[in-house]
Amino acid sequence: MLTDKHDSHENLLYASQYINPCAEEAHLGLLAWREERVIMSTIEDEIYEVWKELSPSDAFRQGLSEYAGKLFVPTPENKERMLKRINELMGRTEDPVQQGFLRSLVGTLEYHEVPNDLGEILWTIFGHLVKEGVNPQHLVSLLDDGGRVLDNAMAVNDLENLPLVVKITLMNKCTGILGLLTVISEETDDAQLKESIEAVSEKVVSFKKRTNSYWSSKCSVKIYVPPLCRKADSSSPPS
Repeated sequence: MLTDKHDSHENLLYASQYINPCAEEAHLGLLAWREERVIMSTIEDEIYEVWKELSPSDAFRQGLSEYAGKLFVPTPENKERMLKRINELMGRTEDPVQQGFLRSLVGTLEYHEVPNDLGEILWTIFGHLVKEGVNPQHLVSLLDDGGRVLDNAMAVNDLENLPLVVKITLMNKCTGILGLLTVISEETDDAQLKESIEAVSEKVVSFKKRTNSYWSSKCSVKIYVPPLCRKADSSSPPS
């Protein structure tokens, strides 16, 4: 598990291996280097802070309890701000491990796709339930961030004209989120949490309707099952 008491090199190692499970070579080089280093460098601390801000759900799963109930909201402004920080750090280090790790963060920002948003909400809720059960305080905060992620996804993406395979993926993730929210609602009496569940559920349903707009008028089945249209005409689906 990651804790702030760990050596910063070790923090960077764990984070790097999470993003790239094949980073064995980086692992060996990092272990050799850290034998010669005792004092954390400022840049290592800064890289670690950037990773935690970009991946608070990962940080929470790795043992940093202060990141419970948090999601990074990938608005254009937030992405631009984080890319600026990362590029500044890349200009200050020549270390290959640090450079590689920072490039991987750039990739997550520059090649971001809408299924990532729904997946992050889905698996972060699931991770919180597995780790600590129904914690109203953390879940209210998490759902508030999740609602902002959904708002941003609907604002910056052309959901109606996504490729079919992406629509299928999104419908499955929406169904999963709604299923988890139903379970949580049945397990809690917390009024604020129930209110947050209702608000996010409405946004997920709105997201599904927009994503499913073409197929709902063409098909008699839901999009999250194999799209065999019983009443489909000969027209091609949107690409």
